[in-house]
Amino acid sequence: MNTFMRNFAQVLRLPEPCLQPYDLQELLHHVFYLMAPVAQAQNTEIQIEVPQTNTIHLIDEKLMEQALVNMVQNALESLKRGGHIKLRLDTKPLQFVVADNGSGIAEDVADKIGTPFFSTKPDGQGIGLTIIREIADKHNAHAQLETLPSGWTESRIIFRSI
Repeated sequence: MNTFMRNFAQVLRLPEPCLQPYDLQELLHHVFYLMAPVAQAQNTEIQIEVPQTNTIHLIDEKLMEQALVNMVQNALESLKRGGHIKLRLDTKPLQFVVADNGSGIAEDVADKIGTPFFSTKPDGQGIGLTIIREIADKHNAHAQLETLPSGWTESRIIFRSI
């Protein structure tokens, strides 16, 4: 347990972001191409939706990529085999969205989701959502996770207005 605690503390010590102007469509496409083979291997359809015009924003590309990959991995894990994932960039408000049509968030655990060390997965450590939230905070953004009435679950990083 001591080793786990030391590793957890180290994981949460994310570096300060090196914010640079970056094309958010390019980042979302990169994550799409990175995760598409993983999705295909579990018979999951993955789609991407981006605006027609470039959306440049100050981000740390590597940190934001890590957050998006974690969001897609969570969606893949909720689907197990089959299903659909949508990666989306919205401009009003400016946000990344990873949506899946899995089983959704059970009501009895909804208020515990994102709490460090809490996981619904048998072998989960409960740090993935914490990392996503930490990265969002470092980008003047906030993270949300909810199951919509449509049945789709959306994980979002919503940038605050400057």
